[in-house]
Amino acid sequence: MGTYYRYVTWTFFGLKDYTRRGYENHSKNYDNEALNVDLTGKIAVVTGANAGLGKYVASELFKRGATVHMLCRNEIKGEQARQDILSQVSTENQKEFDENLLKLQKVDISDLKRVKEFVNKLDQEGYCHILINNAGVMNNERKLTNYNVETNFAINTLGTYFLTKQMIPLLQKSGPGSRVVCKYI
Repeated sequence: MGTYYRYVTWTFFGLKDYTRRGYENHSKNYDNEALNVDLTGKIAVVTGANAGLGKYVASELFKRGATVHMLCRNEIKGEQARQDILSQVSTENQKEFDENLLKLQKVDISDLKRVKEFVNKLDQEGYCHILINNAGVMNNERKLTNYNVETNFAINTLGTYFLTKQMIPLLQKSGPGSRVVCKYI
C-alpha cells in the first residue's frame, strides 16, 4: 500500500508541479525584482563553473558585484569560461567590471587534499558568504581517483560533502546570511 501511495502521490505532484504547465503556473507568482540583489562585498564559491549552470551562476553572481571563486578542475576550460563571462558581462552592462573579482581556482573536488588547501587559502581572506556546489560528472566507465574512490562518487558526493564540511566554519563566521546551494544530477 505504501509504495502505491508514494507512486500515485509523486505522479500527481510531479505532473502538477514539475512540467512546463506547472512551471508556467508557478512563474506567475515570481517576483523578478527579488533577483536584483546587490552582492558587493560578498564572496562566493562556485564549483564546476566552467560550463552550463555553474558558468551561468558565476556570471550572475559576478554581475551583481560578488567576488566569485570559480572552482574548475581544467584550468584551460576554466580560463576560457572566465574570459567569456568577463566579455559577456561588460557587453551586457556597458560598463567595466573589476576582473580581479572573478577568480579562477584550479581545484578538482575529488582531490580532498587540494580542496583542503583551497579552503585554507580562502580562510586567509576571512569570509565566504555563498557556496554553490554545482560540480558533477556522469562517467559510464568505472574510473578511480588517486584515493582509489570511484570517480562519480568522489566528485558528486564525497567531494561535495568534504568541501561543504570544510567551508562551514568560514560560512558561519561570515554571518547569518551565508548560504550553501547544492545541485544534484
